[in-house]
Amino acid sequence: YTTSETDLMEPREAERLYRPLAIRPLRRDSLERSFVSAGFHIGRTEEIGSELMEFYEELDGRTSSRLMRIARMRRNREKLVSEWGAETYETLLALYHWMVYLVLGKLTASYYVLEKM
Repeated sequence: YTTSETDLMEPREAERLYRPLAIRPLRRDSLERSFVSAGFHIGRTEEIGSELMEFYEELDGRTSSRLMRIARMRRNREKLVSEWGAETYETLLALYHWMVYLVLGKLTASYYVLEKM
C-alpha cells in the first residue's frame, strides 16, 4: 500500500505537504521504476484513489473532521505554535491535509503485489 501524488498536486501545495513530513514527492511512475530496479516484478496493481477516504467519511466523518481541524488550526496558528512549536504545528497541519488531498485526488492510494524476480 502506498500513496503517490497526481497531476492535480500543485508545487506549492506539495512543498507545504512534504517538507514538514520530511518526505520526497512520490510519483507513481518513479515508484514503479524503483520496484523494478530493486528486483521486483509488479504482479498486480490496484488503484484505490479516494475510495478508502470516502468510506471513512461515510463511516465516521473523518475527512470533514480533518477539514474542521485545518480551519481551527489556521485560525489559532499563533496560539498553537506557541504551545506546540512551529515544527509540530506544521507536521500536524500536513497530516490533516494528506487525508483531504486523498479525497480531492491530489494524492492517490494504490496496492501493489510485488514478486521477487
